[in-house]
Amino acid sequence: MSAKKLRTTIGLLPVLTAMTTIGALVSNASLTLYYVLPDFSVGEAATYVNPTVGDAYPGASTTFTVAAGSLPTGLSLDSSTGEITGTPTTAGAYSFSITASNNGETATQSFSTTVLSASTETSRSLLAAGNQARMQRFIEKCRSGDTVKIAAIGGSITQGSGASTTSKCYVSLFNTWVKSNFSCSTTLYNKGIGATSSDYGVFRAYRDIVSNEPDLVIVEFAVNDGSSGESTYGEPFEGLLRQLLKASSKPAVIVLFMTQTAYQGGQAWQSLIAANYDLPMVSYQNAVWPELQDGTIVSSDISSDGTHPNDAGHALVASFLEDLVSRAADAFPTGSTESDIPKVAVALKSTTFEFTNLYDGDDTDTSDLESIMTSQSGWTFTNADKDGDYQTVGAAYQSSTAGSTIDFAVEDGDIIYVSYEMANDGDYGEAEFTVDDSTSTTIDANFTTSGWGDYRAMASIGSMS
Repeated sequence: MSAKKLRTTIGLLPVLTAMTTIGALVSNASLTLYYVLPDFSVGEAATYVNPTVGDAYPGASTTFTVAAGSLPTGLSLDSSTGEITGTPTTAGAYSFSITASNNGETATQSFSTTVLSASTETSRSLLAAGNQARMQRFIEKCRSGDTVKIAAIGGSITQGSGASTTSKCYVSLFNTWVKSNFSCSTTLYNKGIGATSSDYGVFRAYRDIVSNEPDLVIVEFAVNDGSSGESTYGEPFEGLLRQLLKASSKPAVIVLFMTQTAYQGGQAWQSLIAANYDLPMVSYQNAVWPELQDGTIVSSDISSDGTHPNDAGHALVASFLEDLVSRAADAFPTGSTESDIPKVAVALKSTTFEFTNLYDGDDTDTSDLESIMTSQSGWTFTNADKDGDYQTVGAAYQSSTAGSTIDFAVEDGDIIYVSYEMANDGDYGEAEFTVDDSTSTTIDANFTTSGWGDYRAMASIGSMS
């Protein structure tokens, strides 16, 4: 590699062989059934309203019927999946029961719900309740008095940008609500990093989230991944979700869709991936976008700059997350039997990013980077940029001499990414990367046309032979 004024950290995707064991259920325990209903509103389609079924007999199909009463006018029940679909047409109160049947066992859940004549921000925010098994586990731990671990991974919104103080960031507000609502203690891991997307998030998932054994994780990358970012970020986003779902702590995973006030984020494509895993989804975009469009609210009411929520915006986000958990708790009374956590679904896009290693620096030494750096000429390790300021990527290698070289050696890998600081002052130069003497890749760390400032960029530089 040769470079001029480039800071790099290295990410690696290892190829691993998975081992599985297979067990058989020899008895059929009592069937369980749980739905979490959204606030239905006239004219708004029901989305992702699916049941959580526990203790179903392997190989036996489960069927669903409306056992009493009737669904709200305009809605229907899929007898084979249990999904409630359609668009409510008539406002009012409705009472009904749904029964699930499997191998001679039945489970029934009764509902009393109201179809609203006009939707509200909170009702619109619940995009999907998702499978409830992991959420039930989280709620049960909250009720037990044990310390629960709450984590969040995302960009600057999750980091707290736009909030006047850290305590008014949506993550902190939600954490405070959990402690108050369940009278429990919590440990919070807010791992938002500004101007980062799923492609860096997936590499740091183990270090920042999984290793802490969280009970609940919030994932927020819709704005930074962008409405048109599926081709770049789709596989990393799915890899991030799969890493979280396969974590030994079996956390509840909530996918949060934020939006800018003038441009929508990546909800359209990210929600399809999240739905593949039947995850709870909260949409700030669905909640505020209609009112932004009709002028009921303006950008400055909820945002400091059109991208980051202000204190009022962060409070809204927290309230939407609180609503999701409150609904789950109401549908899972104290003493209820927890549903079985389902197997992680087959990947929608790929499992390419399910296994990752991150070789990163920190603020005091070369950390993992030092262990794979085999030789260098003209490079230094520092956490200061060329102007003496703290650099966006943290501690990393940098060089100011043309022709400088640095070599790293990694094993058991497939795709290799580098992370570097991108800036708009026109003085960050280029670097040429070669993997296993293959065709080189040149990266320009300058904005060539426009840009708003320093940020961490990611780039794939090739595959190992």
